[in-house]
Amino acid sequence: MNSKLDEIEVSKSSELHAVTHDMKTPLTILLSYLEAIESDRILLTKEVVLTLKEEVYSLNRLIESVNKGSKEYLTEEINLSDLVIEHATKFKSIFDTKHINLILKVDSDVTIIAERESISRIVYNLLSNSFYYSNPRGSVTVSLSENEKVILSISDTGIGIEDKYLKDVFKKNFRIESSRNLHKKGSGLGLYIIDLLVKDLSAEIEVLSEVGLGTEFKIYFDKSTS
Repeated sequence: MNSKLDEIEVSKSSELHAVTHDMKTPLTILLSYLEAIESDRILLTKEVVLTLKEEVYSLNRLIESVNKGSKEYLTEEINLSDLVIEHATKFKSIFDTKHINLILKVDSDVTIIAERESISRIVYNLLSNSFYYSNPRGSVTVSLSENEKVILSISDTGIGIEDKYLKDVFKKNFRIESSRNLHKKGSGLGLYIIDLLVKDLSAEIEVLSEVGLGTEFKIYFDKSTS
């Protein structure tokens, strides 16, 4: 009995750590927009207000997922093209703080059957990761294409990862020593969470990297059959 209770507590603790980690992204987006408004770099339009409200809703959903104690996966047909463009656009003000060029190569009307919140968390974490580990004045390219599989790719011109570490990047709390100067507050959870979410969606993830040139993460989804 105690063993079962311990397992439940460990599961709750793991989910809390994951959600706490993922809360940083909407908070960062909110802060970047508010700072841009304060410095008159962007105007407080209805579209900006809507973006801010959406990030508050994202925070609320993450908090509710902890309160519920268990995850309910409700799948639906998702226009992945629209979702990727929407989330990438939200990051533009964040990328601007490091003068990172955001490049979108997204095919139109690519759809998949998946759980929307999980897809959002994957895209947010990949974009956040590309920001933190990119050098100033670099570039981040977000690509979405459809062939035998739906392929989402997010690549950067950042510091890159040595070959010997590639097999470990999705392990919990794993961090490369050379990356600590770029992201001192990193927890080593981002890629671990992405890997869990990708597996939950029955998708596959691949990482390609070269030191000094950058890193690319590619996710392979099944095509929508509806």
